[in-house]
Amino acid sequence: MALEPPECEYLNEEDTKKMMKLFTGERSGFVLVGPKKWFLPLRYTTEGKEYYNFKARPDDTWVITYPRSGTTWTQELVWLLSNDLDFNTARTELLSKRFPFLELV
Repeated sequence: MALEPPECEYLNEEDTKKMMKLFTGERSGFVLVGPKKWFLPLRYTTEGKEYYNFKARPDDTWVITYPRSGTTWTQELVWLLSNDLDFNTARTELLSKRFPFLELV
């Protein structure tokens, strides 16, 4: 049975403008999620259900880092090591397609 993610509401326009200045990596906006009003990127509205129904596998590799600490570089390195140093695929396919990314704000 699939889980339904909590309801969300769009952040008001004034606060969105303020947050877009602070969180320069986000380009689409933000939502407030659930009764505690968790602050998440707008893409939660399309991806939230996938987060709640994610099934981890025993052979999954997790990269867990602090913000701005080399996450992308580490993901690339781990992907290459896990895929027999397949530089051709790494050059032609976006990292976001090769290495799913779950970001918690």
